Amino acid sequence: MEKEQSATKITAPKPQDFLRARRPEQFSDSLKLQESTIDRSMLEYHFETLNNRSQELEFEIFVRKLCEREICPNLVAQTGPTAGGDGKTDTETYPVASQIAFFWGLNEAPESERWAFGVSTQKDWKTKCTKDVESIMSTGRGYSRIFCVSSRFIKNSLRAQLQDDLSEKHGVTVTILDRTWLLDKTLQPKNQQLAIDYLGMLRSTCRKAAAGQTFSGAYRCLPKESPMHSVLRALSPGLPCYARNSPIPISCFRAIHRFDRANSVVN
Repeated sequence: MEKEQSATKITAPKPQDFLRARRPEQFSDSLKLQESTIDRSMLEYHFETLNNRSQELEFEIFVRKLCEREICPNLVAQTGPTAGGDGKTDTETYPVASQIAFFWGLNEAPESERWAFGVSTQKDWKTKCTKDVESIMSTGRGYSRIFCVSSRFIKNSLRAQLQDDLSEKHGVTVTILDRTWLLDKTLQPKNQQLAIDYLGMLRSTCRKAAAGQTFSGAYRCLPKESPMHSVLRALSPGLPCYARNSPIPISCFRAIHRFDRANSVVN
């Protein structure tokens, strides 16, 4: 009996849906589309010319912030000299309680393991990665995984070969990430603000006209088959701004609404 009652239970409509059904002319029938994006070619050029602008430190901070979102969140910031300093690493993980790591939602949460990160902008990426791994392993701190992040493009076969050689030589898992990985991760909507804040990148804003969208509070685009088109065509055929797919001033909608209300009162 309870199952039958629950099956026939009627849920109340949302207030917005109720008002939209009674006064559809007061609601916009569009989706507001406004995208702010960073151009991939500009970001690629920015990574290529980091050394020319002496942005090695800014790039290191940017990589740490990006790795906190894409790899592991418990990375400690470097204090002291740049390019690794006496610590031999550009950043590394710090231990956290397992109860906190549980809420990260990661498959491999390094709450107790020590992961080391090395960041480089040098053209000779192979020599730099080899040197970084040897310096990190010389500390004897028991790192279980090493990440080498380079701002250069690296061929997949060469990257995989170097990863295997360094992992076998030092007995630790080595992962090399190049510019392709940086571009793919940075251009995701959630990470684009990092490039703006830490690398000084500029983004372009593009607007897409959707049905019923309002631009700067002055114009609205109608769907092609909207009933409003026939109403506007009948009431104001001589409007210079009117075209089938062009923006129409909102004042036209207000005038039509007042005209409809006046007709309903008279009738």
